[in-house]
Amino acid sequence: MDCPGGDGKVALEIIRASSKITPEIKDGRVHIKVEIKEEGNLGCQSCPEDLTLPPKVASLEKEKQAAIRSEVMAALKKAREFNTDIFGFGDAVHQNTVKSGKTLKADGMRFSPI
Repeated sequence: MDCPGGDGKVALEIIRASSKITPEIKDGRVHIKVEIKEEGNLGCQSCPEDLTLPPKVASLEKEKQAAIRSEVMAALKKAREFNTDIFGFGDAVHQNTVKSGKTLKADGMRFSPI
């Protein structure tokens, strides 16, 4: 990705990641909340400025968040094209409805970012 100042490139490597899938039923529709937590390192960089300064770190974090969101949404779109549940959303919804005693009628899946 680009350096916060625009001059040069920086690589961020993810060393640890976890996710939590939480289905919610609102107005009779299922909404899937996916929380992703990750930890990473600053990899190689060719930025002339000090990337350890708080404003630069915040800028890199924001850019990293946007990149992760974009990749996740692309994966969701591709899974939908192939009509597959590779992320286990169906199991999460089933477990949630069994616990709550609710029943649902399937009418397709739609993905939209929060």
